[in-house]
Amino acid sequence: MDYPSLSFHIKNEADFNWSDGFQELTDSHVQTLFEQCSSALNLLKSEIDKRQLGVRQEYTAEVSNCSNKLLKDVKRLKVLERLGDRDCKMVKNAVDILSTSQTSREQRVYQEFLHDILHHSNRGLLLLCAASLGKQRVTELTVDDRLNLVLYVKKNQALLDCPVLEHLADFHQVPTQNAACKVTRPPRKRARNEGAEAVTQKSDQSLLSEETFELTHDTSTVSATHRQDSTLNRGGICL
Repeated sequence: MDYPSLSFHIKNEADFNWSDGFQELTDSHVQTLFEQCSSALNLLKSEIDKRQLGVRQEYTAEVSNCSNKLLKDVKRLKVLERLGDRDCKMVKNAVDILSTSQTSREQRVYQEFLHDILHHSNRGLLLLCAASLGKQRVTELTVDDRLNLVLYVKKNQALLDCPVLEHLADFHQVPTQNAACKVTRPPRKRARNEGAEAVTQKSDQSLLSEETFELTHDTSTVSATHRQDSTLNRGGICL
């Protein structure tokens, strides 16, 4: 296999390879080549980051399988411009989980993953992840693998995204990030608050009952004292 090589060209002179050295070049030529090589190196670094070259070996087999499936399925969607029946069911399930409060661990994990994809990419790529991977595959990943999968999608949006995904996201009513963030808290927490309010109300009623008892007791005492004074006055006893 032929590999690319790097050589230099100076006007009116023969080309030479970098391994030949630069001793024969003028100061001006050395400075110019240095600037051009620096620019070329920066462009190559950007291209490596965009393609995730040199980083793929850090992914586990599970993340690599997920990323390969995303690439395969987006290629299919670009051609067909539609979802299959199974894909539609998985997207609907993702939309339901994303749009409502969840109590089970598995659903909360999947909901968090969907939120992360939506936050770091867009609705089209969320639809792709839901249709291609589904809840079971995502929730069976380790925490680190899910993190790396989100990172892969975030770094490879240009490679994965296409106009048809946004169109399908509209058709299947995938929520926006703002809409998804308005999901209410789980009812369990609300029940605890209602219980606290009931205890407070009961305490207030108990205090009211105690105050009523004290008021009644004081009234009875005053009435008894008044009757005693009246009896003593009738008996001719002066106090």
